[in-house]
Amino acid sequence: AGLGLAIVGEICRAHLARITLHDGAERGLKVRVSFSAP
Repeated sequence: AGLGLAIVGEICRAHLARITLHDGAERGLKVRVSFSAP
């Protein structure tokens, strides 16, 4: 999970996207990536 999130973080930085992390409702981690409209 750590390596995957690092890769996603780099992609977000390269594309000026936003990444948010939250506890999942039932279990696990919820990851949301948001891109701005062009």
